[in-house]
Amino acid sequence: MSSVDIEDVLKNESCGFARPEFRNDDTVKDSVKCVDAHVFVLRSDEPSSWSAKIASFLPIPEIKSAVESENKDFKVKVTVAHEFPLADDTEETANDVESAPAAESTVLAFPIGAELLVRHEQAHFDELARVLTGQTALDDVSSVRVVRRLSEQRLLFVCSHSQKDERCGACGNALVAKVRGEKVDADRLRLFGCSHVGGHKYAGNVLAFANGNQSRWFGFVGPDVVPDLLSFAADTAEFPSDPTQLPDSLQPLYRGSSFKIDT
Repeated sequence: MSSVDIEDVLKNESCGFARPEFRNDDTVKDSVKCVDAHVFVLRSDEPSSWSAKIASFLPIPEIKSAVESENKDFKVKVTVAHEFPLADDTEETANDVESAPAAESTVLAFPIGAELLVRHEQAHFDELARVLTGQTALDDVSSVRVVRRLSEQRLLFVCSHSQKDERCGACGNALVAKVRGEKVDADRLRLFGCSHVGGHKYAGNVLAFANGNQSRWFGFVGPDVVPDLLSFAADTAEFPSDPTQLPDSLQPLYRGSSFKIDT
């Protein structure tokens, strides 16, 4: 990742944390469109290299089509993500997707809470769709490979899709740099830059996932709340269902949850 001057982004009045709308928009609450499942397709290239339109990125259309064929009423959101190494990681070991052949993709699937290896074959897309829609139990998969369960990990996804919106690029990259500069437990917490999640005006947008099946979205996240966000994401046993139980600094930034049913 290229060097990011966080101080410059803090002072930037056009697309950074000093822009007029930053934390001056009360529509942030309940600004998430809930889905039944959220899938992140991991890539080895960083968000700065992604085009504005990622809908055709393999295997996004194949996953969506397979899910629609399985259950046309089931809503799945597919997002592209790149994993960034944290303090005690190395660039080589943080991104397992680097070694994945081009004929398959590593995906993180919620709320089933699993990291999966999916070959670019129709049988694999169909089985993934059955798992996502609850027709096949994760323990019963025969084509898709379960890399690991995510129940013990906490994952942060920062929208940093600069080609889609310059606010997401500026604020997202600054937040990624800020998180990477903090002391964290890299065995428990993982950090990703991701493609557009909706709500450019709320940049920086951060999605926190816990226990494999819980998600909390935050908008207008700035470097000032990163310590509280990391503490909340890494140390909270169960994400509270009541937003008033969030840390004080995060309550006005809370956007909602990915899922209609979030235990």
